[in-house]
Amino acid sequence: MAGMSAAEHFIRNGLKNIAIFEAKERLGSRILTNYSFAENAAIELGAQWIHGATVANNFYNLANIQRLIKDEKCTTSKGTFLLKGGKVVDDEFIESVKKQFGKINFEKANFSNVEQCFNQQFVKISSKFAESEKEVLSATFNVFKLSRMSFDGSKLNSALAGVEPYTNMPCDLDTIEGNDKFIK
Repeated sequence: MAGMSAAEHFIRNGLKNIAIFEAKERLGSRILTNYSFAENAAIELGAQWIHGATVANNFYNLANIQRLIKDEKCTTSKGTFLLKGGKVVDDEFIESVKKQFGKINFEKANFSNVEQCFNQQFVKISSKFAESEKEVLSATFNVFKLSRMSFDGSKLNSALAGVEPYTNMPCDLDTIEGNDKFIK
């Protein structure tokens, strides 16, 4: 998408002789949409959504031009948390962990990397839960931790990464019928 976005920018500014090279045997880089699971259902196997639904975002503009943006209001997705063996974690418990997780203050934390910060904060947070909840708390907290670490750029390792608040736009761009419509 970066190459297509750059090409679109060049074309808008008068450059017409453009070649886009793709490193893979198919177009779209991380975008990979599968339609074989169910009729009229697009399952994103690559990029899940496009961040920054504003006119400053080339992807947003391309999606608007191609009428790929869903008209419905964006809502926070609510999934079910399952433990090993399929046991469902209570929604109220998840909300209480989310609340504690949301209180982590990166600016005041003393840490050398993102993962260390989370591990330090987990010790503090876990003291607020009953001993019988610690195993479920650890699994739940780990999901939130890995999600946040991927946004901060540190992925699953302990490499030093810049930490800055990740801000969602009012609605991350969700497209109709699959993100691969950008490349067709």
